[in-house]
Amino acid sequence: MPKIVTGNGKWKTVDVSGECIFDDNFAFLSSFEEYIPIEEHKDVNKIMKNAKKRKINDALDKSETNDDHTKERAEKKKKKRKKLEESEKTVVTKQVSVTKSEETNGDTEKTMSVSNEEIEYDEVDGREDGIPDMSGWINLYISNTVLKAIADMGFTEPMEIQRLVIPSAIRDRFDIIGAAETGSGKTLAFGVPVVERLLANQSFAESSEQKKSIRALILAPTRELVMQIRNHIHALLKYTSFKVASIVGGLSLQKQERILKYVPEIVIATPGRLLALMTSAEADSCLSDWSNLQCLVVDETDRMIEKGHFEDLQHILDIIRKNTSKKLQTFVFSATLTYTHPVLNKRSDVSATKMSADEKISRLIEITGIRKEKHKIIDITGERGTAKAVVEARINCNNLLEKDTSLIYLLNRYAGRTLVFTNSVDASRRLHGILKQLEHKPVPLMLHAKMMQKKRLKNLEKFAIEENSVLLATDVAARGLDIRDVQHVIHYQVPKTAELYIHRCGRTARATKEGLAVLLIDSQDVPYYQRICRNLSREKEFPIFPLDSPELYGVLKNRVEVATAVEALDHRMKKMHSKQTWFEKAAASADLDLDISGYKKDATAEMIEDLRKQKKALLTQLNRLLSQSLPASYVHIKKTRYVTAEMASNYGRSSTQNAIASLTENMAHEEVLKKKCRSVFVRHLNTSRKKKRKPIKR
Repeated sequence: MPKIVTGNGKWKTVDVSGECIFDDNFAFLSSFEEYIPIEEHKDVNKIMKNAKKRKINDALDKSETNDDHTKERAEKKKKKRKKLEESEKTVVTKQVSVTKSEETNGDTEKTMSVSNEEIEYDEVDGREDGIPDMSGWINLYISNTVLKAIADMGFTEPMEIQRLVIPSAIRDRFDIIGAAETGSGKTLAFGVPVVERLLANQSFAESSEQKKSIRALILAPTRELVMQIRNHIHALLKYTSFKVASIVGGLSLQKQERILKYVPEIVIATPGRLLALMTSAEADSCLSDWSNLQCLVVDETDRMIEKGHFEDLQHILDIIRKNTSKKLQTFVFSATLTYTHPVLNKRSDVSATKMSADEKISRLIEITGIRKEKHKIIDITGERGTAKAVVEARINCNNLLEKDTSLIYLLNRYAGRTLVFTNSVDASRRLHGILKQLEHKPVPLMLHAKMMQKKRLKNLEKFAIEENSVLLATDVAARGLDIRDVQHVIHYQVPKTAELYIHRCGRTARATKEGLAVLLIDSQDVPYYQRICRNLSREKEFPIFPLDSPELYGVLKNRVEVATAVEALDHRMKKMHSKQTWFEKAAASADLDLDISGYKKDATAEMIEDLRKQKKALLTQLNRLLSQSLPASYVHIKKTRYVTAEMASNYGRSSTQNAIASLTENMAHEEVLKKKCRSVFVRHLNTSRKKKRKPIKR
């Protein structure tokens, strides 16, 4: 009889394809094998224990010799047995951790924080797989889910504001009032605690089967800032099932209503559009139920609570406070949160009393509804106001032509991504027209409040992509925007407040990088410049930025003068044409015939034709100037009778293309000249004193 072999395990059922049915000889059975995975066997623990015992016994049998009964051999056996047992324990724990991670793959984490030992274990494994070292985030009570997302974002080390805010917000659940300089990482400082709070309460929300609702609301003053925060939060939610939505003006209202029907857990919005949606929301809408709101963030708060500017915010906060619980966690952030300055009374032209930092904070607590008994103030702003990496300078201009020429000189002389700030939309449009006439490459971009939202976002994307691009912007772009590698910020018009100046300068020198901020000052800007120096407690004035190539400046000045005249004529023609078409449209809508004699249509047409001829002549002159090549930017050497070794070495040497290096070289040169002047003055003073001395009579 054939021998029957019985197995201890069990057979596993498998799927057989339909083609096997047509095999008369059943040849397909020859490929079958018994396969019993360890994780599906019921007696896994017994197998692991037996394998461990067999390993220990085999190792001991090999080490045994004839004198096993001696004491020394017995001690060696015990030591080896302990070592093998410890090694087996570590193997088993690693296998169990791997199987657990495989079984729970895709499920969200239920724990709020992670122990340091687990993070260290993941960190070692990550280094082997090429993942960056995240040891700086270990003691901040961040879960693995969020930690992996932060690693994917490329932030290997937390910034100072993040190290101070995140533990207090996650562990202690404090309301946070945070003030830090621009570019210091405030978005992640409130973004990480918000995501951690949602993860911590996720298991409770699922078990209690609560109605899906908005759980976190983030408010920001500008549309571009909302989109930027949304991108950061979306990156943090990479390994979670949460959804985020942005609500801003300028885009389709119906589309945003459809997005809100899916009830995202996190909503980021501007106050105006959010209030409009809240007032028109139906009773069963997620905007009508704020009872489950857990986190509220107000970014750039000092701008949001200005009187007369954001009354919509007051209505939103009132609605939220009425419908939310006392456990609502609030975050308030800005770069100039604790900064104060005297406010002028426009009616009486008398300066009001200066609000102290404590009074401003107490007002913020009252407006935003921060818990008085459980909040923490974190202020790491310095006395300087602007970031330490910002190099500040100024250029004094006698008239508008010199200001325009100085701007064009900086754009041509120093390559790099440049952001030019103006105080009005008209000034931005005027500069855009001048640069367009000068055929500046790449084509300058604009960003202001009167543009369509899609165009604004498109221009921001272009500005971030192109290396030497120029963006002409109003103060819409002054707050919060994080555009990488902005080398230069030029204040074409001096901001009227020191807060605006700080926020404008904050668009450069972000994340410990260096940047340059230049003020172009004419006679109208002097009072605002003096106010900035006074409010920022600057004892010394800003250094003067050197215009070290007079030949280049002179050629550009001729071009700018003609281009400015062309732009002025073009503006006049457009204005006259728009006025004419307005009369025609108004008459057509009222079914009236225009009186040609009263309307003076012929005279207007003649004026437009005359302006067109002047423009044509100026364009011919401008094209001739543009056809001439610009002079090379050499170091300017003053004409003198005596040539020194320093002048000889500088002769023919090209100037540096780095604006900050040019400024520092000029400042160092001025210091050397000052020292020489002092030494000459002291020497002259000593000689004059010696001459005045009278001889002593004996």
